[in-house]
Amino acid sequence: MAKIYTTEVSEFCTNSYLVVGEGDAEAALIDPGDAPDTLTAMIRKADVEVKYLIATHCHLDHIGAAAEMARRLDLGLLAGGDDQFLLDRVDESCAMFGLPPVEKPEIARTLDDGMELTLGGSTLRFRSAPGHSPGSFVIFVDEKDVIVGDVLFQGSVGRTDLPMGDAETLKNSIRDVILPAGDDVVVHTGHGPSTTVGRERLNNFFIVQWGLNS
Repeated sequence: MAKIYTTEVSEFCTNSYLVVGEGDAEAALIDPGDAPDTLTAMIRKADVEVKYLIATHCHLDHIGAAAEMARRLDLGLLAGGDDQFLLDRVDESCAMFGLPPVEKPEIARTLDDGMELTLGGSTLRFRSAPGHSPGSFVIFVDEKDVIVGDVLFQGSVGRTDLPMGDAETLKNSIRDVILPAGDDVVVHTGHGPSTTVGRERLNNFFIVQWGLNS
């Protein structure tokens, strides 16, 4: 069974994840939002080889350290190709939030809906889940956990007022991709605490308001 470690980085309190596959030898670093030294320390503590560097989506707070971590790990970034425009505008995003510039990462491989990658004895399965951004993906880990970026939070959902966000598309992503996963699946969010599909089905204001809880 895979292990999932979390550390909070960036001015936006972003959750960065280290997923260690069954067998404890191979790992994936997901959403390297900032603080490359902190991320490197997490990897060293786990004593694993990072096989994949992944962004659930390409907003600044999820890719701020991606270029540096790609160098340190000698890996290319995996991300949704429809978010390339966010990388092209990363300088504008930094200026908008009054933050120093970050190095623009390059997408080495674009994610595809249904794509699977192996991690030791574990499997990562990628599902396209646009709405918060057009290139957002969620990542199912051995079908027991799902790392959702900013698609869904405990008690809330991702913003849709950012460039190319769309509320109806986000609603459909939650309905079609996350809720069918099963109530016991643990949801690891881009910000804040983890939750479960079942908890959000019953208690999430937006899911209830949208009539998706039946």
